[in-house]
Amino acid sequence: MSSIEEEGSDLLGDLGEYVGERNETGERHGVGKAQLKNGDIYDGHYKYGKRDGPASTLPCLTVYASTLPCLTVYASTLPCLT
Repeated sequence: MSSIEEEGSDLLGDLGEYVGERNETGERHGVGKAQLKNGDIYDGHYKYGKRDGPASTLPCLTVYASTLPCLTVYASTLPCLT
């Protein structure tokens, strides 16, 4: 990392949580990982605050189960595995 890049973590409104490198203006820049509010995880490269370059995106899973005959439905969201 150069002196203008800093590692950091933040919670930014609709953008979710981010941990990774930043440029001198505080934008996401370099390698980082973001967990969006919907639970999806983006792990990859950023350039001037935008996703750029190699990355992987992991969607969170929602599991549904029903019990017959009364049709009780349960829904739960599983945390993403990293």
